Amino acid sequence: MTTTRVAQGIAIAIVVGIAIVTLIWAVTDLHFNDLRSYQAAALRLREGEQLYGGDVTPFNKYYYAPWFAFTFVPLSYLPWELLAVGWTSFTVASSVVAVWPLASHGSLAGRLAAAILGPVLVALSISGNVHAPMLALLVLLLPTRWGPLAIGIAASLKATPILLVMAYVGNREWSRAAVAVLVAAALWAPILLFELAPITFDPGGAATPTATWIGLGALGVVAALVVSRRWPRHRWLASSAAVYLATPRLYVYDITILCTALAKRPTARADRA
Repeated sequence: MTTTRVAQGIAIAIVVGIAIVTLIWAVTDLHFNDLRSYQAAALRLREGEQLYGGDVTPFNKYYYAPWFAFTFVPLSYLPWELLAVGWTSFTVASSVVAVWPLASHGSLAGRLAAAILGPVLVALSISGNVHAPMLALLVLLLPTRWGPLAIGIAASLKATPILLVMAYVGNREWSRAAVAVLVAAALWAPILLFELAPITFDPGGAATPTATWIGLGALGVVAALVVSRRWPRHRWLASSAAVYLATPRLYVYDITILCTALAKRPTARADRA
């Protein structure tokens, strides 16, 4: 028992240390690069310039479906200081919502996971990235009838979250999977009206080799389908892992997609499986 408590204490100390270092790094490196790219996209729309093409550099390129940039147009009229404070407050609050199921899970493992993923997500949120609001949307809506809608919206922001439908497909929830795909397709469809610039979709220097990326993504999809069919209780964990493996740039913060694994509890059908 003493050995177990010592091991737990060491684990907690390590996690707390990582969390503190992560938050210090984030606060001391306030660049707001993500927020600036959203603002730049909205400004291009206001000025009649191309959303994806035109005057786009590696620092203000826009990766997402057009609707998000149009949503940001009203916000682009705000003074920069007000926009930075308001949007960052929203993204940080979204981080809390996203990790809350882990923090309130009632187990040491859940709390440690929240202590690891939470600071990573907050650090990303301080830059204004939309990742945390996307996760919060999934965490809030996946347990409800609106889960497919949440997946479709998330896929219009980060693309790879569409693989969360593997949890539906493996569980033979065909209509839910179809709705998620149709929502994502509808939100992406207006991109055909815009000029596309190669730099916009360039994954950058942090990208994994193409063969590795495709192989990992395919492996994740197959594994998610198998797990969803044979062990449906773990289908959301497996599909979340597939989302991470399919990401061209395996950044540390991308692992926070696992927060969605606790957002959906097994259905009665899954319990009987």
